[in-house]
Amino acid sequence: MFKQMKSSWGSHSFTISLLRLWLGITWVYAGWYKATDPQFLTPNTSGYIGTQLANYQLNSPISFLLRHMVERAGIVGLFVMLSEFAIGFATLTGFMLVYASIGGLLMSATLWLSASWSVKPYFLGSDTAYVVMWAVLLGSVFKSSRRLKLPNFSDRREVISLASIAGLSILGVVAGKAFTRKAQSTQQSQSTSNSSQAIAKVSDIAVGKAIHIKDAQGAPGYIFRTNAGVFAYSAICTHQGCSVNFNSGTKHFQCPCHGAEFDPSNGAKVLAGPARSPLAKIKIKVNGDDIFLA
Repeated sequence: MFKQMKSSWGSHSFTISLLRLWLGITWVYAGWYKATDPQFLTPNTSGYIGTQLANYQLNSPISFLLRHMVERAGIVGLFVMLSEFAIGFATLTGFMLVYASIGGLLMSATLWLSASWSVKPYFLGSDTAYVVMWAVLLGSVFKSSRRLKLPNFSDRREVISLASIAGLSILGVVAGKAFTRKAQSTQQSQSTSNSSQAIAKVSDIAVGKAIHIKDAQGAPGYIFRTNAGVFAYSAICTHQGCSVNFNSGTKHFQCPCHGAEFDPSNGAKVLAGPARSPLAKIKIKVNGDDIFLA
């Protein structure tokens, strides 16, 4: 397998090798990011894969496909994680690189037609760029091989290579989930010990301003103050899970990834962008000047 990796990297130009390295690392990181996200496979959360797919299908040209994916969101989410790890590792090792490139292209195209379809202007949607990058890599690899070669299961080295890619992908998901459980356990212990401690003071927040907080699970959020009181919202964008920022000029929350905008003075409802659901609320209670997680 290592000999094959060395030969694979030596057969490409510097530009294609750099592109391949970027795509491989990015796809492995994407799989790890989802595997360590406690909300990705958890129903009724803003980061749940089913919630994301349901938002995408509202304006997507492949809404019919996304509708079926929503019904099997848990399986789809697990498949996405495993596929991202497998495509990333295959791209880095060079094993079945043509098929890895096809997989990366299809995944990016699906994201472009769903997550990034309603993003305007189009260049703010990174999935468009990944479609082009995977197409370039596929064209380069296919040009050198000129055929789609299926794995030869009678070849011991190919079987070992295929098993290694599959094993690394499964290990990545398992390790990510184990890491998440440990982190959640630590956060729950900390939140239990700090449950009687105030997370902020009302007097420290000017009307029309917001401050950073963390919810009971350690996820980022904001407390926003209006003339009517203080309100807490998750900082996780309901479109694709990016962290929103507070714009002190507009007094709105804005997503830097795809341009979604939310109004914290009106329940964090969507004002602009591809998101279709308001930011999730974080339960808080106020006792005098002190603010606590509820």
